[in-house]
Amino acid sequence: MNSMILLIHQPNFYVRVSMDMKRNHKEKLEYLIQEVARLLDLTPEMIKAKSRKRELVMARQFVCYAAYVNGYGSLKFIANEIGGLHYSTIIHGRDTVKDLVESKNREFMIVWNACRHLTK
Repeated sequence: MNSMILLIHQPNFYVRVSMDMKRNHKEKLEYLIQEVARLLDLTPEMIKAKSRKRELVMARQFVCYAAYVNGYGSLKFIANEIGGLHYSTIIHGRDTVKDLVESKNREFMIVWNACRHLTK
């Protein structure tokens, strides 16, 4: 009951919590991108770039999947942080990773085995 009174008397509480959560998600997402880049011998800029090279696309798709699974923000937030993508790209990346893992795609399994510990 005391928490209800606190929330009523402090209307900016939601804004502060929201901004802290956003900052926290951004830091976690940046860490995820840096770790994937390090494990795959890439740079974070390469992962965020709009390149269609297969190795970069697979790394980016893994980041989309891991960010979604780990709950690092909304689809739109994740998309904006990974190079200003559309949120549907995150959905596609997530679904593609699931399909590639299920089919045991040889190329993608290299990425998966190197980075899967970064997911929940």
